[in-house]
This record gives sequence, structure tokens and C-alpha cells, in this order.
Amino acid sequence: MYVDKLLKSTREELLLETDYTNEAKNQNTFKNLTDTLPHNFGSRLRVPEVISHLSTKRVFVSRLIRGVPVDKLASAVEEGTDAAAAALLTSFDQTARNNVSASLLHLCLLELFSWKRMQTDPNWSNFFYEPPSTHSNKDPGTLHLLDFGACRTFSDEFTVNYFSTIQAAVHGDMEGVLRHSRAVGFLTGEESPSMNNAHCAAVMTLADPFRSPPGTLFDFAKADITKRVTPHIPLMVRQRLRPPPEEVYSLHRKLAGTFLICARLGAKIDTGAMWRDIERAMTTTMDATQQNIRPGQ
Repeated sequence: MYVDKLLKSTREELLLETDYTNEAKNQNTFKNLTDTLPHNFGSRLRVPEVISHLSTKRVFVSRLIRGVPVDKLASAVEEGTDAAAAALLTSFDQTARNNVSASLLHLCLLELFSWKRMQTDPNWSNFFYEPPSTHSNKDPGTLHLLDFGACRTFSDEFTVNYFSTIQAAVHGDMEGVLRHSRAVGFLTGEESPSMNNAHCAAVMTLADPFRSPPGTLFDFAKADITKRVTPHIPLMVRQRLRPPPEEVYSLHRKLAGTFLICARLGAKIDTGAMWRDIERAMTTTMDATQQNIRPGQ
């Protein structure tokens, strides 16, 4: 699976993780993006302020945040009967789980399609949930985002072609999936029918959440997205004719991690409405750039 490319991508991200000047810059960028973001889906997203005069290339200081790491919450959901887990879940009911999961998924889509800038380390200890101060159903709580050492940007061309691939899958258009996958750089056009079928099946499965009609709750726990994609991987590894685009290694790690945490939290989300929101934004982007970018040609 072109392991050298994967190792190169991982090595570059690890080097960035040790540069706190770079991390401070990234964190300030994401703080500006989230500060102006309406919380239409799930919990509020917040990034703590960097204390610039105390931070250096080797020392990083930011405002203190409160909350519980999302991976600890996921473990509590899975363990359930444990006394500590049960105590933790008193403020993390199904509505809270849905809100946190919706925020994580919406964040991932915003990073890719709207901001074209992604924090690529899906370590759920870097996401802290702070429950609302009151038990109001109208307050979705706050999700604090940490650790911006590993980030990457996406070009307009990559973003448009990747969106077009998923959009084709949402509409069940296998020929469109293949055409746009070639434009992204997944395929060469010389693949065997079995490789094309496996690739389409995997993409169709990943698009499952976004195929739900708006107003319908998609149940991630029952969807088994990862398990359904896994059987196609051996064939795709054997028959791949080119390495995936560089952007894909970290992007797919983030997407897979997001789907997995939604499943671990037993999330039920209106993913159809979320995708329609992204569709509207991407339509504007594609209209603005159509003279320079030809998706799927």
C-alpha cells in the first residue's frame, strides 16, 4: 500500500508536533475560525487562547480549559456498569453524546470543505467536553479542541474533486465515483473491474451517513462502517496502480477516527441535514472556481 509514502507522511507530522511555534500559529488560526462559527450542529466548538508572551519554540502555554476527554467518555459508554463510568454518564446522556458526535463530524467536514485546513491527529484525548452549567435542553455544552501541532491544508482542486467523489456516492452514481476518483488521484483509469468495484463499494459505504434524508437520525453504532469497508481493503492493496494522493493519508485517518468515535458513543445524528449544509457551501465554492478547476475531467 505504498508504505514508504505513508511513513513519509507520518514522519513529517511527527516533526511538526515538536514545533510549538508552528502549533501556536495553527491554534490561533483555528480559534479565529471557531469563534465566528454558529453551532448549528451539536456542541459549541472552542479553541483556547494561546498565551503568546509565555510560549516559545519549545514551550507552549494556553488558557486552561475544563471538561472530560472524549475518549474517556467513550470508554464510559462502553463499560456502562462500572461505578465510575456510571457517575460520569450522569451528565453525558444520549443527547449529549449526539451533540458531541455531531460537533466532531461537522468539524471534520468544515475543515475539509470550508476551511481547507485540518487538524489531522484524531487523538480523542485532545477533545474535551464541558457539559452545560444548567440542565437546559437548549444548551448543547462545549467541545474544546486542543493540540494543533499536526495540521495540513488542501488545495481548491483537491477539495472540489474529493467533494465530487463523495457527492457521486451519495447519489449512488458509480460511474461518477470512478470519474472523480481519477481526478482526485485515487485511480489511473487502467484498473481491473474487480479493483473498480472494490473502490466504489468502499466509497459508497463511507458516503452512507450522508445519504440519509434530512430530518432522519443516522445510527452510527448500527452502521458498522469500518467493518463493511475492511473486506475490500486486501484487494485494493494488491491491485492499486498508484499511491493515494499525499493529502489522503492524514485525511482518511481523521475521517475513520471520526466515524469510529461516533460509533463508540452510540451517536444518532441528522447527517443528511449536515451534508446538505456542506453541499450549499461547496456549490458556492465550485461556482466561484469553475473557470480554473474542472472536477472529474
